[in-house]
Amino acid sequence: ISSLHLVISSLHLVISSLHQVISSLHLVISSLHLVISSLHLVISSLHLVISSLHLVISSLHLVISSLHLIISSLHLVISSLHLVISSLHLVISSLHLVLLIPTLALTRALSQINILTQTPDYTRFHLYSLYSYIIYN
Repeated sequence: ISSLHLVISSLHLVISSLHQVISSLHLVISSLHLVISSLHLVISSLHLVISSLHLVISSLHLVISSLHLIISSLHLVISSLHLVISSLHLVISSLHLVLLIPTLALTRALSQINILTQTPDYTRFHLYSLYSYIIYN
């Protein structure tokens, strides 16, 4: 009986040891599951960070594109103003020419009158006739 009791105690000890080993394996598997879950959380966090960075870069690209559009618009406005100023300069130059022609004609007429008043009568008569002919024809 004592041997049987020893065998049963040994079996009980083996079963108890197996139970401890199984419990330890269960603990290791649970720890591995926790590590895998933690890694999954880290990967998800990294994915979120990368997505956020992509959003920031896209926003910066949009801001840069908007600034480029504003600068292009300002360049167009400045070019348009330059065109308006050039057109005004052309109009002023044209008006100057239009006013210059009668001024030159008047100056020429006044110089002709001056010649007529400083020459003898017969020459004055011929010059006056020539002036009348030029003015009226």
